[in-house]
Amino acid sequence: MTRSAWPARFVPCALAAVLTAGAFGLPGFLALVASEADSSNRFPEVGALIVWRNPNPTKEREGLITICSGVLVNERAFLTAGHCVGRGVRGLPPFVEVSVSFDRSKPFDRKTWMPVARLVIHPSLPESCQVRPGCDPTTTNAFSALDPTRADLGLAILERPVRGIKPAVLARPGTLTEPGAGRRPMTIVGYGSTAPLPAGGNPPPPLFYDGIRRLKSSFLESVASDYWATWALPSRVCFGDSGAPTFVNQPQGGHTARRLVAIASDGGADCASKDARVRLDTRVVQDWISSVILQGS
Repeated sequence: MTRSAWPARFVPCALAAVLTAGAFGLPGFLALVASEADSSNRFPEVGALIVWRNPNPTKEREGLITICSGVLVNERAFLTAGHCVGRGVRGLPPFVEVSVSFDRSKPFDRKTWMPVARLVIHPSLPESCQVRPGCDPTTTNAFSALDPTRADLGLAILERPVRGIKPAVLARPGTLTEPGAGRRPMTIVGYGSTAPLPAGGNPPPPLFYDGIRRLKSSFLESVASDYWATWALPSRVCFGDSGAPTFVNQPQGGHTARRLVAIASDGGADCASKDARVRLDTRVVQDWISSVILQGS
């Protein structure tokens, strides 16, 4: 993939007039509660997608608009939830900056930011995901989690390659349908807020996000379709971790290897009643990821 293959910056468009906290489509559903901090940097390939408002003529508050989680799957490709990036596919105002940070505790430090050149959503997602204020399955009716025709996936293509971090390796196709898959502990990793939920099930304000990468063990409940699977409750994934990757250790050559098997999409408005994740262990999804990456080669 060559750097010149992607535009250096987003091109503003009429559809991306004024962004408010929810207009990018990133309420950030899904922080890991009852989790542990990744203090030893066990998951350096997991990063935070940062949407930041710079000084602007609209006089809107500067600073963090929202945050999602995701994972490096290629030196320039960052995989996250589709509802995290859909609003920016057609361009953003020049004062809105989208970056990725792989810092485990200071993702809001500009020195850690990797600029994003392009945003892509899975073609199964509805057109409205690119034009309406948000399309996440928890808070809008654009699509529903577990809809077998929709894959809540998105890619942020970085302006330059990430050096010094090894991209995650996708699990072999069919991993989640193998016998005993539900008995294997899997690890979900993300950057969301662990603050108490605000009244009414609304996302916490930006100042609630401490920027700490956290991880938690969880267990597969069932495979719902080629696109979706659910994880056993109580999983307590909540605001800020949409796109959080799920890893499983797979036997390989006499040892185990960490493999990427799903990303978080919908934890329910109460962060307790649901845990729907998008499968990454299918040929159709893996082929789509590869095709997007190859478009820039």
